[in-house]
Amino acid sequence: MKTMSNNIRVALFLHDIRENDAKNTRKSSMTVQNYSYTMTHKVDKSGVSESSESSISLSLNVRVGVKDDIREFYERIRQPFPEVFSLVFNPIYGLDGRMDDYEGAMVVSGYIVRIDEISTREDSCSELGQMSLTAGVLVGNIAYIGINGHDVSHKF
Repeated sequence: MKTMSNNIRVALFLHDIRENDAKNTRKSSMTVQNYSYTMTHKVDKSGVSESSESSISLSLNVRVGVKDDIREFYERIRQPFPEVFSLVFNPIYGLDGRMDDYEGAMVVSGYIVRIDEISTREDSCSELGQMSLTAGVLVGNIAYIGINGHDVSHKF
């Protein structure tokens, strides 16, 4: 897998891309406008970590194309178990719309704890305009997938 672009595009799939190639289509993905994650852990007075326990929170800002995408996030926030989703860097899609390749990915397992919607609709009667949402996720596990499918998993 070679570097395909200097401009990084990130696609969000609401499933683990390693499990079902048939679901990895352009239509089933959303565009991530930006994301960030923060790791917190306790340290003692000298700055040394007191325990191996840490927490990671992930914030995703996602462009939403249809109302069903928003509904999917709200359904997942109610679940009592961790959700799995994938952030795919520079996906390449074939003519059939399926993802053929990508530069790297993160498969995240965690709990959606916050959703904020942003809409550019001018009035409530208009069709769905440009919408985005910001989702906050408390992360339990991240698997980084790199070149040739090599992956490294971190549990928190």
